[in-house]
Amino acid sequence: MISADSVLIYYLSDSNNETNDGMTCCYYIAEKFAQIELRKNIKLLNKKLAKEDSISFSKAERNWKTYYDAEVDFIQGAFIAYANFVKYGQGREIMIDDAARIYQMIKDRILTIKAYIELASQGDEDNSP
Repeated sequence: MISADSVLIYYLSDSNNETNDGMTCCYYIAEKFAQIELRKNIKLLNKKLAKEDSISFSKAERNWKTYYDAEVDFIQGAFIAYANFVKYGQGREIMIDDAARIYQMIKDRILTIKAYIELASQGDEDNSP
């Protein structure tokens, strides 16, 4: 679980958000919080990495961002609400799935970086008095 999950749960639990638009907005809001959480974790990891590893991670992070942007463009272009019905037979409900997929990509990246932070922090424990 990531911190942004609590934002998502909070908004999804509001009965006013039980519409296609409402649920999509819940994911959108949580995505914004997840982006902040991602940046915070990236900074934390960079502080724990050796210089050469930090450079390598920065390259990996740029490549991940390129992938993320391309995937979001694909999802939003191919499976966007009403236009999707003509292409693939899906209705407005696909907006919720789109938003959930985009949120999940960010969440997965946060969890990966948290695992890296944990691994990089083990050296801190080994060097403690």
